[in-house]
Amino acid sequence: MIYGTTVKREEQSREYRIQNYGIFVVIIGGTYDIVRYYLRNVVIVDSRFLYRSQMPFIALVYLMIMLYAYLAYLNDHFMEIANEQALEKIAYTDVLTGLHNRAWCNREFEHLAERKGVAYQILSFDVNGLKKVNDTMGHSAGDALIRDCAKILSSCFEDMGHVIRMGGDEFLVIIVGGRTGFIKRAVRKMERMEASYGMRRAYEIKISYGLSSSGEKADLTPEMVYKLADSRMYQMKKETRYSR
Repeated sequence: MIYGTTVKREEQSREYRIQNYGIFVVIIGGTYDIVRYYLRNVVIVDSRFLYRSQMPFIALVYLMIMLYAYLAYLNDHFMEIANEQALEKIAYTDVLTGLHNRAWCNREFEHLAERKGVAYQILSFDVNGLKKVNDTMGHSAGDALIRDCAKILSSCFEDMGHVIRMGGDEFLVIIVGGRTGFIKRAVRKMERMEASYGMRRAYEIKISYGLSSSGEKADLTPEMVYKLADSRMYQMKKETRYSR
């Protein structure tokens, strides 16, 4: 009757199978105790075994099995959570820099779109001269330049928002409820760190940027705010004569 209403054995979880073993122990032990009770009335044997119920021992075994099943459930449950978190981290993390990636950004844009009335700022960044570094010094140097820029942006903006690598030489920072004064100070810190890193590298580090806010116009979507920041970033590249 028990198995008639359950899923196939191979589809059962480990803790469910352990619980079934516990039920079988109770059934077998109970059956034995009933047989023992009737045997002592028809068989004359000088044995304490027939006159002593084994149900306390069976109950103890059952409780131990149930405890083991619960511990197995906790182990499997937390392992499942850990695996889900690991897979999510892989799916939403940029391999080269360890920052959030474009997929994470798309999900965050969806969340921002759902939070009506929440003010946020978006900064779009572009690494200047990456193509030149790749062409003259090799792609390993280009990767090092990308990692340096990721460290600079993380150091300057991670305490106030989310730093994202969109791909290639493009980065993004999303700041929810940030103040313009703090953002400007972070940008100035970024420019100082560019110079500091550049003195220790064989390549120059310069990052163009553009800033936009959700409150600049009515009914702006996160994608529209991002495009506005991106256009301002490219305008800065044009004015400073930096190219890819």
